[in-house]
Amino acid sequence: MRQARYESLIRRLYSLEKRGMRFDLGGTRSLLKKLGNPHRGFSSVLVAGTNGKGSTCSFLSSILNSAGHETGLYTSPHLVDFRERIRVSGGCIPREHAMDLLSSVVPIGERGGHSFFETLTGLAFRYFHDRRVPMVVAEVGLGGRLDSTNVLSPLVSVITGVSIEHSHILGATLSAIAGEKAGIIRRRRPVVTAARGKALETIEKRAADLGAEVLRLGRELRVTRKFESRAGSVFSARLAGAPTGAEARGSTDYFVGLRGAFQVRNAGCAILAASCLREMGVDVDDSALQDGLSRAQWPGRLEEWGWTPCFLFDVAHNPEAASRLAEALSTLYAGKSVVAVVGMVRDKDHRRFLGRLLPRVRHVVFTQAACDRAVPAEELKDCMPQSVAGMGWSRVGGKASEGVVGKTRGKAWSVTPGVPQAMDAALSIAGKDELVCVTGSFYTVGEAMQCLGIGVRERV
Repeated sequence: MRQARYESLIRRLYSLEKRGMRFDLGGTRSLLKKLGNPHRGFSSVLVAGTNGKGSTCSFLSSILNSAGHETGLYTSPHLVDFRERIRVSGGCIPREHAMDLLSSVVPIGERGGHSFFETLTGLAFRYFHDRRVPMVVAEVGLGGRLDSTNVLSPLVSVITGVSIEHSHILGATLSAIAGEKAGIIRRRRPVVTAARGKALETIEKRAADLGAEVLRLGRELRVTRKFESRAGSVFSARLAGAPTGAEARGSTDYFVGLRGAFQVRNAGCAILAASCLREMGVDVDDSALQDGLSRAQWPGRLEEWGWTPCFLFDVAHNPEAASRLAEALSTLYAGKSVVAVVGMVRDKDHRRFLGRLLPRVRHVVFTQAACDRAVPAEELKDCMPQSVAGMGWSRVGGKASEGVVGKTRGKAWSVTPGVPQAMDAALSIAGKDELVCVTGSFYTVGEAMQCLGIGVRERV
């Protein structure tokens, strides 16, 4: 009976997605007021950026946990279960607590006309308040200025980097998009960023207007990659002007277990943010930095499963992320031929994504996840740019519903609409020593993981 009640509440929560996204903090503030303004009961760090914000949140949360601070973590979206978005000290909100909060918060969201994200943000903040966590690390959902998370008053704001995304909402230029993300900066409070060029100029101007100090990766913190493998990366970091600690004496070496050269940048942002908190009196020593970075996990980011063949799950969904995935395939997996399963959602740059990823792939299975936003597999196939299509690709299989039959040589593509069927198709194609890479969206990766029996990671 209780399980049926829980599933009913989950359906009601997801039914709020039909209301679409709202870019107006008024709705979030209204809902939080009905919940007793729980967001005023804890300190926070707010993290925005085009890519890497989730990993940066995970790194910083892990550092704070290693320093002995019980820390809330709010991220989006999730892979398998919405509970993954709401964690305390690395652990998902328990089902029992989730059910209690769903019972009280979802009806308020329904009656008040609130969106899915507004309602879930209210639920998360209420949970953190009830758990009496002193610090929350929160990931911006979209943009920054008008995102529901921007009701917080962060001690430190982080903008990992800026590239073109969601142009129909955030603007068509880097400066416009950076301006939206710079909306999370607070007066006389530091902002950490890895942004460059026009985006950095926009962030610096906004910070200057607010009297906020800007700490830039590459200037205030210099990082140097020393070693990279499928086990992770070792890098050195030197914090300029640090009055105390190992950084003042020279560079310190760190290890991160998350794969990919780009994770060094995200770890650097977390080090800078932690250093800001330390200056504010939060106890974070050097050992917590090293331990927290080495322990951090983040599912669906160059995440390996299995051996024959090896599966690689990566939630890359925009051109910049596709470039980084392709780089990892060419370095960490240089000796492996790649079969890719790709499914994307509508509001992305499909053509540029495919143009950057597919040159490193020998066979791509176009698919679509079981969600309303998914691009039909045949339509996604038609987005393959001519520069890639001209590399000698050929179609395998007949009608889309027939999927793929047999193994192929050379460059090939196929269309298999359902993710479970696409996974079966990829397995029929890939040799034991090949890599099956699943990417394109959180929906595709999450559904594919469930096909292999990979469920919710209750603790990261």
